[in-house]
Amino acid sequence: MLQQVINNIIIREQLQSLTHVDLLVGGDHGGVKFFMTLKILFSFQKSATTSRLFQSASVSQSKDDTKILDTAVSFYCVS
Repeated sequence: MLQQVINNIIIREQLQSLTHVDLLVGGDHGGVKFFMTLKILFSFQKSATTSRLFQSASVSQSKDDTKILDTAVSFYCVS
């Protein structure tokens, strides 16, 4: 997933000035639904930081247990 995202966000020439990449992962239960998000930030020497936000899990059924969350999160983290 990250390789595909990187190819769509930055161009090859920008890699020369890439200083670091930050990945942030967070979640919130927001009432009856659980969301998990991933944010990726690319920092460059001479240009603005580029970032994208992705929803990596969404569990809405009250009858769901942690097995469904584990499967959803593992799928997005491994793919």
